[in-house]
Amino acid sequence: MWKFKPFAQKEPAGLEGRYLEIGSLKVQVRNVIAEGGFSSVYLAQDTTHPSKQYALKHMICNDEESLELVMKEISVLKSLKGHPNVVTLYAHGILDMGRGKKEALLAMEFCGKSLVEVLESRGGGAGYFEEKQVLASFRDVCNAVFAMHCQYPRIAHRDLKAENLLLSSDGQWKLCDFGSVSTNHKVFERAEEMGIEEDNIRKHTTPGYRAPEMWDLFRREVISEKVDIWALGCLLFRICYFKNAFDGESKLQILNGNYRIPESPKYSTSVTDLIKDMLQGSPDERPDITQIWFRVNELLPVNLQKSLPDQPPEMGSSKSASNSSPAPRRSPPPSSGEPASSGGLLGAFWATQHAKTSVVTEDNKGMPIFDEPNSHNSHHSNKPSPAATNNRSRVSKDDAFNSFIADFDTAKLDNGNKPAKEVALEAEVERLKEELKRTKSEKAEITAKFEKLSVICRSQRQELQDLKQTLASKTVTSSPSRDSPGMRSTSSTPSRDKGNNNSNNESVRSKSKTASLAPAPASQGFEPWGFETESFRAASQSSGSASTTAQRSVSFGSSSQRLGNTKMRENQKAAQPAGWAGF
Repeated sequence: MWKFKPFAQKEPAGLEGRYLEIGSLKVQVRNVIAEGGFSSVYLAQDTTHPSKQYALKHMICNDEESLELVMKEISVLKSLKGHPNVVTLYAHGILDMGRGKKEALLAMEFCGKSLVEVLESRGGGAGYFEEKQVLASFRDVCNAVFAMHCQYPRIAHRDLKAENLLLSSDGQWKLCDFGSVSTNHKVFERAEEMGIEEDNIRKHTTPGYRAPEMWDLFRREVISEKVDIWALGCLLFRICYFKNAFDGESKLQILNGNYRIPESPKYSTSVTDLIKDMLQGSPDERPDITQIWFRVNELLPVNLQKSLPDQPPEMGSSKSASNSSPAPRRSPPPSSGEPASSGGLLGAFWATQHAKTSVVTEDNKGMPIFDEPNSHNSHHSNKPSPAATNNRSRVSKDDAFNSFIADFDTAKLDNGNKPAKEVALEAEVERLKEELKRTKSEKAEITAKFEKLSVICRSQRQELQDLKQTLASKTVTSSPSRDSPGMRSTSSTPSRDKGNNNSNNESVRSKSKTASLAPAPASQGFEPWGFETESFRAASQSSGSASTTAQRSVSFGSSSQRLGNTKMRENQKAAQPAGWAGF
């Protein structure tokens, strides 16, 4: 059963009794089996197959950060799917609740008990565990951690604790709750980065299992998967002695490594030395998960030992050479009672360059579970007898080690060759850099062309403004001609034009009458009436054209050429005799 340390108030879910469809699964939610600050876990029953039960994890994501954590947990569960010591993810779904909220549902393998419940039931009178029970259970946890640390990039769980270990129906321990995983392994230098990381550590880790480098970031030590090794030391201490290594969860107590191995129950020095090695203050001094797994496996009886750590089905030997990180990273210590130079068990593992393909599988049916009766001689029965180290067992284990070294491709690790995936990624990065460079040059060329066109457009706009101003000034200077005496009749109102015409007609009559009384000279060629036919016609045409031109000049006053023609014709009209003015 999951138990989460509460960090914030959880929103009520109310899923009990509801029927839900999660992927291809149709389940009915029963009751709550665990609650925490960020999630709740329900018991769900398959509606199609009522005998199947699931642990339904329900989370409400109020922001992008919480949704990212959920997606990371789903990704890790998918990558570890099929591992015997990791809870199985059967289906998942992300539902949109509106207003930026999302609802995550994860249907996982249901396990009846947690390590905390088992420890509490044993502490009630059943007594402490035998050493082989402790080591068999602890090896299950190391199996799961080994699979995480061998991923590329390496995955750190960062919240290994008794509450996150579940006992399945087949007697194996399974790791759960991967919402705190991280692949960001680095030394945090800047104050902003430290503040963000401290907030993440406070939210997603448990103080009693927190490594010293996570308590004090100013130590400038890399925070990596080695924080899980520290947590494994705290976990092994609790499995052995039913209490935490650091009582009170004191920061100074953890930073100083202030803990004490109890005198009772009595375990072998190999177990206590393993705890001390995992609880080293500096992460570089702690063993890696490979060393721990083989040390624990060697301490078990021969019939309970395994050949290799368990891996997910998709992590075969062909993938591990290219996709796994360089693990194991350091040589394990020599086996107890056997010098490292003798070419024995561990020496063959690290020295062999040409591995064989034979892998010996061990029968795990003899694995003890925690509910077995306790034995009085538990700490003496764990030492392997000399008869167990016969030639047949040694050869089979050497073959297993050889196969294991083939999985990690030690030859490649020694000569420093990069994995094929890393080489492909570097080539892709170089290609993207070249493409970015070409894009930047094209951008610069387009920008230069745009600037040139902008300059041309500005100059043309300026020319248009100058032309408009010139035309406006010419129009203003030509406007007084409209008010000249000869043009007033065309620009005035009809009533005024009518009056002016009447006055002009009277003056014309008087002048023509005077002209008719006076004798005309014969040299001018006038008729007795005083009018000459061709002159009369020319006068009428010029007069009509003059008036028409005046009207056009009023209508289209913007043309200086027409105004000039009008002025010229007015001058011609003024030069004619007064008698022509009426026509």
